[in-house]
Amino acid sequence: MLCTHDLFRHDDEGFLYFVGRSDDIIKSRGEKVSPREVENVLYEMPEIVEAAVIGVPDAILGQAIKALVVTQHGDVTEKDVLRHCRAKLEDYMVPKFVEFVDQLPKSANGKIQKPAVEREGVGAGTGDRNLFPSLSFESSCVPVNNVCAK
Repeated sequence: MLCTHDLFRHDDEGFLYFVGRSDDIIKSRGEKVSPREVENVLYEMPEIVEAAVIGVPDAILGQAIKALVVTQHGDVTEKDVLRHCRAKLEDYMVPKFVEFVDQLPKSANGKIQKPAVEREGVGAGTGDRNLFPSLSFESSCVPVNNVCAK
């Protein structure tokens, strides 16, 4: 059995439709991007106190990279963030979108909650967040290894 960590939905006829991944790797432009690696570069900027990087659906890229950042004083711009990322990251790893937020959702122990960021942290200007509006992601998607024959 092949485990790809991809999530699919299947229809009544048994056809599978790719929806996303069960791990936190973003697949953009045919490349695998670690959100952690992009976040580490963002944290190099003294103005950024918190960051979360997620993949958002994109018709051409597969997933576009989006950075949600909390700044210390609000004196950093999207251009500043992108310039910094372009200097430190491969082109395919540079966020397509940067959104400044007041705070990121956290657990009781202060850890940034990525599932909540992905659910709630996608604002305007990112295109259509949900490519399958009638689909409940948590209840209708299954890991590919659960639907493949052994």
